[in-house]
Amino acid sequence: MSEVTTPGAALALYQAMSEVATLMLAAARAENWDLLVELETVRAAHGAELQRMQVSAEMTLQQRERSATLMRQMLADDDEIRKLAAARMVQLSHLMDDASTQRKLSKAYEA
Repeated sequence: MSEVTTPGAALALYQAMSEVATLMLAAARAENWDLLVELETVRAAHGAELQRMQVSAEMTLQQRERSATLMRQMLADDDEIRKLAAARMVQLSHLMDDASTQRKLSKAYEA
């Protein structure tokens, strides 16, 4: 069920989502992956709320421009987060490969 809201309330939600995205990027840069996941949950909740909204009137030109700016910033933050996460995945893959190799060598020399 959608809730009727004002354009200003919708814009405030875009602003909140953008602020969370900025915090997510800071968490990724700090390699705080647990915090990143927690923040993504918050942002997803904001996004779900935004989807449920039925805005009572059209946004003004200034509001549309501001929401577009916020969306572009969120996309840029998401892109950098993806790059940082991909680099971390490569690191984890190497660690897992090294651990697997160590286990294989250990088993080979135990026999």
